[in-house]
Amino acid sequence: MDKMDFDFYRNFVVVAEQGNVTAAARKLSLAQPALRAQIKTLEEHYGTKLIITGRGVRQLTLTETGRLFLEKARQICALEENWATEVNSYLLGNIGTLRFTTSISKTTFFLRNYLQPFAENYPSVRYEIREATVTEQLKDIDEGYSNFAFANAPLPLKQNYGLLPSGQEDFYVVYQKNNKINFTAGETTTLAELRNMPLFCNFSCLQILSAHCLRQGFKPNIVFTSTTKTAAQEFARNGNGIGIVSFNKNEVLCDDLCYSKIIDEGLFYEVMLFWSLQREMPPHARAFLNFYKEKVKV
Repeated sequence: MDKMDFDFYRNFVVVAEQGNVTAAARKLSLAQPALRAQIKTLEEHYGTKLIITGRGVRQLTLTETGRLFLEKARQICALEENWATEVNSYLLGNIGTLRFTTSISKTTFFLRNYLQPFAENYPSVRYEIREATVTEQLKDIDEGYSNFAFANAPLPLKQNYGLLPSGQEDFYVVYQKNNKINFTAGETTTLAELRNMPLFCNFSCLQILSAHCLRQGFKPNIVFTSTTKTAAQEFARNGNGIGIVSFNKNEVLCDDLCYSKIIDEGLFYEVMLFWSLQREMPPHARAFLNFYKEKVKV
């Protein structure tokens, strides 16, 4: 007997519950000789008698070993059904662990707009998020720690990754209305207006901001840098300088601060979901990617 032929165990349970082979064969839509052969195969495989049938008597009796075997057969069938359900759920993307590495300033946005809505539809999937720089995100993807990364900074070696553009982050000046440096702005601001102004920004903005200012003929007066744009905004709140931060159009801004979009060609980030093309994507990750594509209308 093939040890993985679960039908033999299932059919034995039906025979025991029906109390005779005729009724069991009818319920299973099997020929009686085939069903009797299965029981004989089980008995030969385990080397013991499982049922007793008297001559001319339709009702069968389980031996003591048969009663023990019935209990174990039920357990085996239940386990197999659970395995089948779990495997099917895995293949449908309903279970598993999804791991993400996100840019620190984008975690809340990513959670609110993408991961939390997905989790509502896939409550049995587990989730892990690590906040990191783009360099660390690339490492996590390359080493297989994360299924996806969500970044708002330029990516090198783009040919190694699957990429899904997810919107644009424009640069803004952030300042206290009654600030101590007499700075004010309209809906938009040029880089030239920031010359010599004390600026606060996060590290992800620093490089691209400096490059654009140098093209305008001056070096920006960066007096404070931080890991997150939250800290840059908080520093601007005291009125001693101007925060430079990037925002997606859907992000919620602080009510007590003023914001003005910086107008300079190419001064923006493309927000990107990316993943490795070198690794097979598990079903639950594929389910997330399909969900994400729908959200960003790709």
